[in-house]
Amino acid sequence: MEPHESKRHSPGDRGIAERLVQLRQSYAESLPAKIDEIEAIVVPFRSNPSIDCAEPSLSELRSCAHKLAGAGATFGFPVLGETAREIELIADDVLTSGEALSGETVAQISQLVSTLRSNAESSPEAPINLMNQMSSTKPSRRRLLLAGEARPVVLVEDDELLAEQLRTELENFGFSVTTLSDPSFLQAKLDESEFAAVIIDVVFEGDDQVATNTVQSLRSEGLLPQPVIFLSGRIDAKARLAAVRAGCDAYLTKPVSVTALVDTLDRFTSEDDAEPPRVLIIDDDRSMACYHQTILRGAGMITEIVTDPLAALEAINSFSPELILLDLYMHACNGSELAMVIRQNQANAGLPIVFLSNERELDS
Repeated sequence: MEPHESKRHSPGDRGIAERLVQLRQSYAESLPAKIDEIEAIVVPFRSNPSIDCAEPSLSELRSCAHKLAGAGATFGFPVLGETAREIELIADDVLTSGEALSGETVAQISQLVSTLRSNAESSPEAPINLMNQMSSTKPSRRRLLLAGEARPVVLVEDDELLAEQLRTELENFGFSVTTLSDPSFLQAKLDESEFAAVIIDVVFEGDDQVATNTVQSLRSEGLLPQPVIFLSGRIDAKARLAAVRAGCDAYLTKPVSVTALVDTLDRFTSEDDAEPPRVLIIDDDRSMACYHQTILRGAGMITEIVTDPLAALEAINSFSPELILLDLYMHACNGSELAMVIRQNQANAGLPIVFLSNERELDS
């Protein structure tokens, strides 16, 4: 497989959530091999724990444990991550002190490796929640329209006369409108067809929370990436706050101004010629690289993965990233070293680099 790969994405696609689940499953299946690798490093310590012989292996042990500590919590194995963190800290302490490994320390590491195996056999503790992973990003709409096509929107409104009036007026402005009379039909309609936006009344007969509850539920499950415009007769702050918490993108009061509605829809659905941001991910742990890539795709970005740090310069030249996400700890070289190599080229002097690390504390 090539050391790097570039993939465009469909922002908000339900496949993003499915991809995260697949990554979790792949990670779980890879854990026995990762733990075997750690144990293979530890076994020789039992017969020859002297620091001169153990130092290269201890460095490798620290690196492997560091990777496992960071990825464990990400993929739903926080206890495993904490166990790996203990191994990492022990290895780091021994390397820092320069003292020989004691029999007690070797026994402690061996016990922690056994604990890792037990941790790996357990089920992930918490399901991946797409909205939690993307809490700092707004759901991105699909780029699903060709120039000149009608923009499809869904209108959820139980007032038949108002719904028909809005449908007619919006169609005059180049929108294709599907009307629903009840929010409970929204998920099925979204599964059935692609829409550029959702317009939904806040209050329905007999229930003034069904609309906000429906939107909030679909948002939390990653099933409603489209912009949502609420229509409401209420202008108070409490109603607006409830709409924001539900995940609305715009809030228009009744009587609805068609001009304001069209302007709002144009803002969210008009084609934008600007290309999404380009992010280069450099991480020799493919599972973590793929995880970060999936999240960034959901935020509307174009990404490329590099798993071989020595291939980074070639990828930068061919991909032209606007930002680099760089793992701080890698086998071939560390992130700080690679960043300096990248900066040696004057063309990359202003290229932003964000370091990825699971470190909790930084030395002052």
